[in-house]
Amino acid sequence: MGWLASVDWRPPVMVSWVLVAILTGIREASGTTTTWATKEAVATTTTTTRVPTTTVPCRLSELTCDNGRCVGLSKYCDGSDDCGDGSDEPLGCSNCNRTLFGDVGTKNPLRIAEPFQRNLPFICTLYFIAAGGEFGDIVELTFLNFQVGSLEMDRNQSATCFNGHLQVIEPAASAPITRTPQTRGFSQILSAVRGEPATPHLTSLYDGNGGEPEFGHFCGDMASTGAGSGSSGGGGGSGGGGATFFSDRNNVTLVVAVPSRASLHAYSFNLYLTFRFHPKRPARTRYGTAESPHDVGIATAGTYCDRVFEHCDRKQCKIRSPNFPGFYLRNFTCTFTVRQMVAPPGKQAQIVLYQDNEYKIAIYTGRSAATTFSQRALTVDCLGDMVRIYDGPSADNSPLLSEFCGTGVLPEVVSSGPEVTVVLRSVAAQQMHSSRLELNVKVRFVDVDEFKLGQGRCEFHIDGKAERRGLIHTPAHTLPPNTSCRFRFYGRSPTDRVWIYFLSYFVEDKHRWASEEKCDVSSVEVLDVPSPSSRPAGNTSSDVISSSPAPDSGGMAYRFCEKNSPRICARAAEYPQYIPLRPCRHPDESYLSSGPELLLQQHFYKTVELPVRRSSFSARYEFVDTEQQGADMGPRHGPCHRHFQSSSSKFGVVSSPKNVFLYGRGGRENVTCSYYYSGMSSEKLRLYLVTLNLPTSGCEHYYDQVTQRYNCRVTGRPSSRLSLLHVMDHWGDTYTPIGCFCNVTSQPRKPILIESVGNNVTLTFTISGMSSLEDFNNYGFEATYEFRPATSCDTSTELRNGSQGELTFMAPQSVAEQELPLRCRWFIEAAPRKYLYLKFQGRDGSRGCPESGNRFVVYADGIMQPVAVVCSGGIHEETSLSSSTDFDIFSASWYNETSERQHHALADRVVIEVVAFQAAQFRLRWLEVTRPFLKTSSGLTLRNVNCLYECPELSACISPELWCDGTVHCPSGHDEKPEHCRRFPTFYVALGAGAGFVVVCATLAAVLLWCRKKEKSKEEPRMRVPADDMQLEKSQETAVATTTTTGVPIDVVMSMMPATGITPGTLTSTLSSRTRRNDVSPPPAYTDDGVADIYVIKSMRSPCL
Repeated sequence: MGWLASVDWRPPVMVSWVLVAILTGIREASGTTTTWATKEAVATTTTTTRVPTTTVPCRLSELTCDNGRCVGLSKYCDGSDDCGDGSDEPLGCSNCNRTLFGDVGTKNPLRIAEPFQRNLPFICTLYFIAAGGEFGDIVELTFLNFQVGSLEMDRNQSATCFNGHLQVIEPAASAPITRTPQTRGFSQILSAVRGEPATPHLTSLYDGNGGEPEFGHFCGDMASTGAGSGSSGGGGGSGGGGATFFSDRNNVTLVVAVPSRASLHAYSFNLYLTFRFHPKRPARTRYGTAESPHDVGIATAGTYCDRVFEHCDRKQCKIRSPNFPGFYLRNFTCTFTVRQMVAPPGKQAQIVLYQDNEYKIAIYTGRSAATTFSQRALTVDCLGDMVRIYDGPSADNSPLLSEFCGTGVLPEVVSSGPEVTVVLRSVAAQQMHSSRLELNVKVRFVDVDEFKLGQGRCEFHIDGKAERRGLIHTPAHTLPPNTSCRFRFYGRSPTDRVWIYFLSYFVEDKHRWASEEKCDVSSVEVLDVPSPSSRPAGNTSSDVISSSPAPDSGGMAYRFCEKNSPRICARAAEYPQYIPLRPCRHPDESYLSSGPELLLQQHFYKTVELPVRRSSFSARYEFVDTEQQGADMGPRHGPCHRHFQSSSSKFGVVSSPKNVFLYGRGGRENVTCSYYYSGMSSEKLRLYLVTLNLPTSGCEHYYDQVTQRYNCRVTGRPSSRLSLLHVMDHWGDTYTPIGCFCNVTSQPRKPILIESVGNNVTLTFTISGMSSLEDFNNYGFEATYEFRPATSCDTSTELRNGSQGELTFMAPQSVAEQELPLRCRWFIEAAPRKYLYLKFQGRDGSRGCPESGNRFVVYADGIMQPVAVVCSGGIHEETSLSSSTDFDIFSASWYNETSERQHHALADRVVIEVVAFQAAQFRLRWLEVTRPFLKTSSGLTLRNVNCLYECPELSACISPELWCDGTVHCPSGHDEKPEHCRRFPTFYVALGAGAGFVVVCATLAAVLLWCRKKEKSKEEPRMRVPADDMQLEKSQETAVATTTTTGVPIDVVMSMMPATGITPGTLTSTLSSRTRRNDVSPPPAYTDDGVADIYVIKSMRSPCL
């Protein structure tokens, strides 16, 4: 319109009377009364005679009054005399069928008056044109009051307008200004006179070939717009209860049509609006800023509103309805396609659509406001307009991700691939509503192997052979309603178990006021899958599974919805690989399958109200290997105690457990696993250690050249972290070490060989002080075992006891050819309360023996390390230990005597092991000895009365039967000295005296019994004996002293008397010479069994004397 400002345009001062004649003819032809146009023409003719040619013209947006004043075009026929001479309010005027201009930023009110003649159809057409420059480029229309006809729904829930409608038309191209330069155009006069609608002028004024649809109608009253409706001014949207329209181009046409047959009440027609014009950039809401402009896509040729978006990873893309932020028109379908075909290597693009501002989505639902869903929530219960989002390049063959209408925020809708399609459908008829749509677009790059919908199925198979641990979660993209996602876990072996713990879980609760769970949004199920052998015929894991396990399955079955959630170990999400410092313990915080398979499935249900937040979960899974070699030893033993028998297998593999629940990451700090090997009596065991991983500080293992075994040594203060592998050979309850390893983290160059002596071996794997991040990857071992024929010894490994003994063993010539030295072992056990004295042929080997020298290794009962090592060169000609170099020791209990050992009468025991590198003879003698002095529980030291024969150089007593038996037992030969062996045999005399005493007692008892019987037989009843003739027998008191020479208590002797017929009153005994010399018994003395010799003085009568 720049040419209007540059040309000195003036209104005409004279109108030809020919024009008046034409108008009169038209009036007569039409059969109507004189219109406002005729009067206007006459008035114009009249004024031309008074107005000088130098009158200043009015602007394009103004009306020229008869008095020369200029008023806004919207002032014409508004019911108010704005010109001052009434020229803007002629009789019978109407503001219909006019073209309206305006100044930028000026809001102009406009009320469409109710027609006077209701028996005729009423069609009112208004043209709003932004002429550019100061007259603006964009048209804004705000409807404040609206009541035109009524909106009715048919049986198919389709809306139709009755009794009138409003049609808003925006052509696809901007209109050229073809109006003649006068206040009111000639064409308007013609249309006003004829009463014809202005629709034919669209062809002449606008280019109608832009692909625009046949726009629909608005009718009824003003709909409740909810949040954000009405005009906000400045092109920033709508608010205040109205509905605002912003044109995309420079011209808009309004057509109001009311049929003649309408039966209208007094307020059935009401239309009040304002119009205003804006420049091309009225607000940043529509176009963004210069630094960050909004990309609204590329228009598709031949369509009204279809657009394509590309490379939204580098732009701020926004999907908008036509005429945003104003309401969009009726009866069209817009298709928006977003694609991102470029992605980094190994990544795939996903399109994310969202809107956090609830004022930017307002899609009329077609229902009244008194509905069950929230006014601030999107819904799928739509009778009118609807937005649909498809996961793919088109709406024809792509899954529907979401559909909605209403007002509210839109949570993220994410595509599974690089393309998404959004379809906005506008119905043909609707109430006046501030309908609008804006969606933000962003691009997210995810891994190619990310969980996603594939070929319409949401099913994922997790194979324990390929991946032992990982993270599962709800697919990162939006899933269509009524979809189920299944995660199926398959262990690599029947002993695998699936361990799973949830990191997060969310399902929106739309019934917060109800205590009952509805499960109408989403649910998650964790189900055990029965093994193939236990599944019913015809059923597979893909069958429908109930929320509770079968009564006889005993499996795990859980279902979680909006009110109950699974066990959450949320702290794991804060740590790398989701392994927390405080383990997620089972069963308090995690789940464990009962078999090698597990099914976790999530269902998404279709809801009336669109969820504010997408239902989701994330969980960490791990396959737990519960396999352990050997036989289980039952619940009374530890969780990893196993038993291996040669009768079941002669060889095999053994390794530390791979069960994470036995280590720190499964919640344990300490663990001990024992592996028991039981062979036949003629077998021994060989272990080959292949792998060792035993990190330990404060301990190291070494090879002991003396014992020819691997041992462990504590190098400093032991820390809380310790890992050991200990191998022990045992016979009964006696254990001897044959190998120990610690602080090993590198693999041996070749397997370490360990060979037992006996047929029973225990391998113990111990860890203490594990951290919560450690498991079987940090500790462990692997070995192979083999039961082999035992070493040929002169006698089998057995217990040897007696007061004295001798062991002789000859190593064969084949010893030198063996891989390992020959080992034989014997157990020597003393009688209770006695000790062992051992005498070896050889020398002390505590400082080491020759590298290939034969040796004895002595172990004490209960002590794992050797107590002595004797280097032996072998014996070939000697027949006595005393004829060569010897080495003697006492058993360990001799040096560690306690009253507790005396009280419990524990047997002293030693283990003798022979290690032979070459052929030679080994000889050993032992004696049972006792201490000459004993210590009581109160701490007193008393003489052992049973210690009659003592070797002074040993300070030990030997058994009486070894004294003077012709064999030297004491190292000095004290037991065979002539002065000891030729003395009076006190022992034998005492023994004979004791035997005689018993015989005498028995004889006296027999005589006494005979006397009593004889007296009774002599009594005669006829014979009377005078009292003075009776002889009184004087009782002779005899002091009798009795002692138990063998240490037997006197009460025991007294209890034996009735058996022989002897009573205490008739007992008479012969005193020994020692008793006759002493009238008072000596103090008691304790024997080695804790019983004192007792001397008793007792008065007795002999009635037979």
